[in-house]
Amino acid sequence: MMQYDTSTGTINDLKFFGEIAASVSHEIKNSLAVINEAAGLLQDMVQQEKKGQSLGPEKVGRVADQIVNRVFRTDTVVKNLNRFAHSVDTPVQSIDVTELLALVLALGQRLANSRGVTLTPEPTAEKLILHTHSFHLMQLLWRCTEFTMSAADVNKVIRISGTRKNDCIIIRYSGIDKVRERMQAEDFLPSIAVLLKIIGGELDVTSERHALRLKLPVRIPAGI
Repeated sequence: MMQYDTSTGTINDLKFFGEIAASVSHEIKNSLAVINEAAGLLQDMVQQEKKGQSLGPEKVGRVADQIVNRVFRTDTVVKNLNRFAHSVDTPVQSIDVTELLALVLALGQRLANSRGVTLTPEPTAEKLILHTHSFHLMQLLWRCTEFTMSAADVNKVIRISGTRKNDCIIIRYSGIDKVRERMQAEDFLPSIAVLLKIIGGELDVTSERHALRLKLPVRIPAGI
């Protein structure tokens, strides 16, 4: 199996971890701020009740619902972070690509919102299973998603679909403007070359030049 101990690879791995951790921590911090504000409102309501000012259960209920909704949302964020963190536990494993892509898109939702981009995964007709490096596949999907968000066309909608063709799974990102020009301007291919090598994947641009196509082997080639 290929050894992955180059300084460049290690730095990129750490950078990826840092980006995800920073994004998730911002989401958690925002939720804590909302919960703290709601808790302050409840404290004010308690003081008003002590003074004999009846507020009614509806008002208290709305604040309580706000807290519950934020707790639920934050719990989902933390669960996603936990799944991401455990992606390094077993280097090579069988992976449901649809589920992994959904996790990547969930982790990238804050970034998409900040750029005004909608990420739309399209349903698949069958399970897309790979036996590969889970962490590096996640990193590759993240890089592709990140690139397509920066290269989105005027509609600001990136559609992601997956299909199986022979012994490969094809992930297609559409809704991009001037793909080749942007790839060259951002040195995109060199930035993911190591990841493509680890996975045994290929990346190309569709003939209409408005979509990326990521080709992934169902099982990583021998010797990788």
